[in-house]
Amino acid sequence: MTAAASAGEECGDHDSCPCCPFTNSIDAFSEQLAAQAFFGIRLYACRDDNGMLAADCRVNGEDFPAGAELLRAVIRNAQLTQ
Repeated sequence: MTAAASAGEECGDHDSCPCCPFTNSIDAFSEQLAAQAFFGIRLYACRDDNGMLAADCRVNGEDFPAGAELLRAVIRNAQLTQ
């Protein structure tokens, strides 16, 4: 991960940080983003001391597996670039 990415600044030729969980999992939320409603979205992702990946994503308090899978991919990619 670059110093800019870890600081949350603009990185290269785009306007979002490559380590941002929402930006990198936004494809899972296309239905919610297109709707004219309010949604509470919770994103949680971690890697434990043994390198095991875990992710939880909920929309309005309900499990949202598509978001959790993309969050796991974000963690895997961050692990490869560190």
